[in-house]
Amino acid sequence: MVIGITLGLLIGLITGAVVALLLRTAGDEKNQKDVKAILSVVAELLAIPTFWFGGSWLTTRMLGAIDVTNILPFYMTSLVCTFTAIAIIPIKDLVIRTGRQSGKAERTNG
Repeated sequence: MVIGITLGLLIGLITGAVVALLLRTAGDEKNQKDVKAILSVVAELLAIPTFWFGGSWLTTRMLGAIDVTNILPFYMTSLVCTFTAIAIIPIKDLVIRTGRQSGKAERTNG
C-alpha cells in the first residue's frame, strides 16, 4: 500500500509538472504557428501514459518482488489525484484558450 501511494505521488508530480510545462510551451505565441513544435509537444504528451505504467522495467526490474495487483489501486488513486491537482489549471486554460480561438475564427468566417 505505501509503495503504491509513494509511487503514485512521485509519478503524478513528475508527469503533472511535465504536462504543465508542455502546455505552457504549446501556448507560447511563437510556437502556435510552428507546426513542428506543436507536433513535438503532442508526441511528448502521448508518451506520458507509457511513463505512468512504467513499461516492462517497472514490473520486472524495480518491483519484481512485489505483486503489482496489490499496489495498483493505491498507485492509480494517488497518481490521478496528484496529476489532476497539478495539471488541472493548465488544462483548463488550454480549453478556454481553444474555445476563444475557435469562437473568434467562427465570428470572422460567419
